[in-house]
Amino acid sequence: MATAADENTDLSQYKHRRHELSYSKLDEFRKGDTVWDVTLKSPDGIEIHAHKCVLASQSEYFESMFIRGFKEATQDVIQINDISSDVLKKVIDFMYTGELVTIEEDNVEEMLNAADMLQMEDIRNECVKYYMCMVHDINCLEFKETADLRAMTTLSEICLNYALQRFLHIAEHKSFLKADVTHIIQLIKSDDLHVTKEEPVYEAIIKWVKYDAEKRKHLLPDLLANVRLVFTSKDFLVEEVISHPLISSNKECLNIVNKVIVHFNYKYGDSLSKIIKNVKPRKHTTRLTMDEMRRLRHYNCSDSPGRPERGPIDLSDYFKDFDLNHHFPQIEWNQYMNEDNFHTRFSEPWRGINEGTTDDDEESVD
Repeated sequence: MATAADENTDLSQYKHRRHELSYSKLDEFRKGDTVWDVTLKSPDGIEIHAHKCVLASQSEYFESMFIRGFKEATQDVIQINDISSDVLKKVIDFMYTGELVTIEEDNVEEMLNAADMLQMEDIRNECVKYYMCMVHDINCLEFKETADLRAMTTLSEICLNYALQRFLHIAEHKSFLKADVTHIIQLIKSDDLHVTKEEPVYEAIIKWVKYDAEKRKHLLPDLLANVRLVFTSKDFLVEEVISHPLISSNKECLNIVNKVIVHFNYKYGDSLSKIIKNVKPRKHTTRLTMDEMRRLRHYNCSDSPGRPERGPIDLSDYFKDFDLNHHFPQIEWNQYMNEDNFHTRFSEPWRGINEGTTDDDEESVD
């Protein structure tokens, strides 16, 4: 004797089977040209028979058309202008069978267009899965543009994170040169951009602008403002940046670069307005080199003339002496650098640096 649990299980299976049989029989009717109540006509004139009740149950687009009083509700033939006959047939087949053609490069865009138009979330999700599996250096920014235009949040985030990780590789491809400026800025302004130095970031934006200089050169100030030039060297700024025709011919760009050079040339007694504030290294910026440590100490930890020799220095307290905002970083400060590096007595070698470059230091100090 069957238990109640067995009966419930059988009923569940029976209901599922009846559901499959119903759609299967309806599919058989429409393909056999016997029972159907609507014809969908594609742009090339191909006709596809279907049932309004099935279309309305599977697509919000058709539900609105047939249930909410649109004129198509009383028509036997409906023109579908924005979906090719091949894709339309595949979508209608999916409504009846639940089996979707394989999403691939040749059809993904058309399938996505159809899914968006007909408001079929399941097909849209399959297209998104395809894009997610196919992201690589050449197409990630193109995919991101598609994702942003179609509000595919997850795909957009995946493409962005991929591009942040692979920026230097992506910048080598021609596809990078065709990327939208909003995506370029989104990348280069991020702390998560996976670069150890800023020089390649500068070189990438110059290459992007040069690709179509007449139309893009006005964008260079906004791009350059997001390159963290304080983490380049003074030599690089003077020899490579400020002398570049695109930079030297642009007043806004010159102002950006000159401000960094003034920052580099900061000396004790100068106005603190020369210090560039609130600029921090990216998460993957390399730790400061020895000459950068010397420069940082020289600019910001110099002994004041006439004051007794200082003991170990807490850099944050030193900043507070000058009434600076307490948040780090305010100047060239690396988050991976241990502050203990600055807890050192000002010995004669440091005084030598304060008084001028020594022979030993000449090659390593900018």
